[in-house]
Amino acid sequence: MADIDIPAVLDQAAAHIDRVGWHQGSLYDPTQSDKAVIDCPVCAMGAINVALHGTPLFPNVQGEASTLEIVAVIENFLDLPGEGEDLPGWNDEPGRTQAGVTDALRDTADSLRYVGHEPAAAGDGGAA
Repeated sequence: MADIDIPAVLDQAAAHIDRVGWHQGSLYDPTQSDKAVIDCPVCAMGAINVALHGTPLFPNVQGEASTLEIVAVIENFLDLPGEGEDLPGWNDEPGRTQAGVTDALRDTADSLRYVGHEPAAAGDGGAA
């Protein structure tokens, strides 16, 4: 898999949510059939897919792997590595807000930049 600039992907994901809106319960809001999928509100993972693949959906197994690599970084930042705790569940928690989601994406990106993070290749854990 090619190197991924995780902070840039997270910034793009947050910007996409700012542009189209935020969603809970699935990768994107399928009830908005009058819009193209790319223009529907998305959850955090759907926004990461858009930043990586141009669609909120997983395009293929390799695409899913690159998304999950970035999701693991966010989950670590949010301290969600426990069983049953993951980014989709966090995104869908009652009381969660669009601002809370986009802030988490941007704060994770900023944290990675602050510690001198280099774009992470798959499997290296994103270590600096």
